[in-house]
Amino acid sequence: DLKTARAELRAAKETAKEAAAAVAASQRRLYDIRQRVSELTRSFNPREHNQVEERERLQREREVAQGAAAAAKSAYDRARATLKDANAAFAAFTDPRRNMPQLETG
Repeated sequence: DLKTARAELRAAKETAKEAAAAVAASQRRLYDIRQRVSELTRSFNPREHNQVEERERLQREREVAQGAAAAAKSAYDRARATLKDANAAFAAFTDPRRNMPQLETG
């Protein structure tokens, strides 16, 4: 019914918005890690144990962040597909030729 379609559309929009925010956050995290790697690279001395450890830690951190970014992108893609379906379901109710009585009472 129309109320259900509205609720599903609202929920799909919210989910897509949250997923988009997660993608943006994961991209910012990757950018920050790349910046730290770049800073370290400029003054990197392979004989400095602390710098070697930091580089290895950043590489691990980048791998984890890349996985998180891929997962966030996948979740966003699923949310967009769900939103598309919810829009299509809601659009069926808004066709005045077919659903004028429901729109007047809904």
